[in-house]
Amino acid sequence: MESGGTARSPLDSPVMSGARAQIRVGNLHQLAQARGGGPPAQVMRALRDHLITARVPRGSIRFAGNAIEVDLAGIWPFSVYSVSLADQFWRTLCADLGDAPIDCGDDRFYPLLHIALSGLSLHEVPQDSLDPLDPDPAFAPCQATPLLRNDIALCARWLDELRAGQLQLAFQPVLRIDPGDGACLYQEALLRRAEDPAESPAAAIQALERQGLIGRLDWSVLWTVIGLLEIHPDRELACNISALTLRPNAWWRELVRYLCGRRAVASRLLIELTETSPSPTRDPPCG
Repeated sequence: MESGGTARSPLDSPVMSGARAQIRVGNLHQLAQARGGGPPAQVMRALRDHLITARVPRGSIRFAGNAIEVDLAGIWPFSVYSVSLADQFWRTLCADLGDAPIDCGDDRFYPLLHIALSGLSLHEVPQDSLDPLDPDPAFAPCQATPLLRNDIALCARWLDELRAGQLQLAFQPVLRIDPGDGACLYQEALLRRAEDPAESPAAAIQALERQGLIGRLDWSVLWTVIGLLEIHPDRELACNISALTLRPNAWWRELVRYLCGRRAVASRLLIELTETSPSPTRDPPCG
């Protein structure tokens, strides 16, 4: 799915002095509240270790309050700069850091990453992320909240099953209501657990929305549906996504670039917004 540019060794290509990535965890305060204390240091240490595993030199990484800053000099993997390459680097960094959960005592925690890239060229790349960058919360001691603990556990279970390939799609026909017709207009993709197909995903979707992690699920479903449309050129398919996923960012730019080159697929894809999800606070990425 990744495309564009000539990849180089992570240690091959210098960038402008001062170029950096700033990484924050948008749902860290929720984990802290659920645990009844301050921000868990093991989350930030785990992210640092993931960076080192991804061949980022330890000396290029520093903690800056509740954020991590990475000096990009020497690790920018392309010979040129562009928005599409910055998007690709941003998505790869998100995958390297956020694909796997972090164990925090009794909690398995999927971080919501906010990654801003700056200083790459005179033409700055768009500074966006999975969600708008939130200000640092005040980490005051508080009582552990049962709802938060339940949300964190439910998100971990569904995202674990997503990573393990244990979620599947069922397809429900949407029929024309004209009397005597009843023709199938398209099929709607519905998410199901392989272990218990009868279980509604509603509670998990709402927990993922509250944790800011719904985009992980939505993008997986959306790209799966696109893959099915490419395999079956006679089908029209719809999928539901949360309104919270409908934000301009690198994921949407990649989708638009991909579908612009595949008009026959785009014309058979319907995207519906989940009725219960809150509306986005920013303009949608495309009209």
